[in-house]
Amino acid sequence: MSLSQHHAYVAYGSPMRSKELAALLVRELGLSAAHNPDIHVRQFENLGVDDARELTALASLSSAGGKKLFVIAAQSLTREAQNALLKTLEEPTADTHFALLVPHGTLIATVRSRLVAIALPTKKSEKGLAEEFIAAAPAARSKLISKVVEDKEKHAARELIDGLESLLRKDIKKAPIRHALTELSQMRSYLMGPSPSVKMILEHLALVVPVQK
Repeated sequence: MSLSQHHAYVAYGSPMRSKELAALLVRELGLSAAHNPDIHVRQFENLGVDDARELTALASLSSAGGKKLFVIAAQSLTREAQNALLKTLEEPTADTHFALLVPHGTLIATVRSRLVAIALPTKKSEKGLAEEFIAAAPAARSKLISKVVEDKEKHAARELIDGLESLLRKDIKKAPIRHALTELSQMRSYLMGPSPSVKMILEHLALVVPVQK
């Protein structure tokens, strides 16, 4: 699939990977990355309607000389913000490309249907721990959780969630998998909060994520 044939995309995963997504799109769309004022990469904890209107206004401006690319990474988006972006995603100005990077389950159906899904490669660190976790029985999962908690790393917990999401999306048509993906999105949101209990978050996921051999 040639991304240049489309103008609006979505990738599911951690908003922290916005630069990685931008680099992928720059390559696919044939853009110059060096000091290009037409490449906009923005990160939001929660993208609200005022943010969406600002992005829409920015997208309507003329480019400096070619294609424009907007990579919008958000932990969450309000329904109002998504509706405000809808027309821009449907009918962008010429040579304007939009990409959203959000956790699974964040987008409303009308927005999701306007976007072409693209996949970011799973990181080795994500893949190893996630594959071990997803194949493990509950008792073994508890040991893995203890290791992450001992490290006292929100980053390690986030990588585990991202890795699990990447693995589960392969079977997204199955109802238990869709439920687990929704739970992963919710737990990622809790993890990004001010004082999350990493242990409680991962223990919950140990119960709701189906074992995949």
